[in-house]
Amino acid sequence: MSRQATMNKTKTLYEIFDVEPEEGVLVEFENGVKVLPILECKKMLHSDFHKWSTNNFNSYYYQRGHDTYFSCSVELNLWLPIDGQMHHFTFVGSVSFNTKNYETLSQGEVNENHAATGLSLATVNAASNIGKKFGLGMNSKRLIDHTPETQEKKTRRPSMKKSIDSIVNKTE
Repeated sequence: MSRQATMNKTKTLYEIFDVEPEEGVLVEFENGVKVLPILECKKMLHSDFHKWSTNNFNSYYYQRGHDTYFSCSVELNLWLPIDGQMHHFTFVGSVSFNTKNYETLSQGEVNENHAATGLSLATVNAASNIGKKFGLGMNSKRLIDHTPETQEKKTRRPSMKKSIDSIVNKTE
């Protein structure tokens, strides 16, 4: 689908992009997790939409024990001509990660720009809401297959009021 193509009004955005990603676009890791690299995502956004941009990037660091985490969110804005009229769509993506997981880049260089890493990951996350073509549900079967068994029901503790009442009754 090219940027100049006009979409049929009867189809929703989800229906338009409810197609499998092109062969070789997704990267699969040894553990079976699939990801859409940011460069591939940007290429697809450029070819499938008239225009796109990111807005309202918010980020912060937080400390948890000895680990530092980075968290951010971003809005992905898309413009697509449908039936001769330009339509605007907004999706939100977010990500949180331990900065230790992104200390080095692929060339072995130190990653000092967690904001850029976060923006890329959050943008891909937002784009995945568009439809299958952008990775919607690509790991859902894996998540279902790896959901831990539920534990047996834990014994229920008495409520605070019952605990206090039992103490008061014992002292009487």
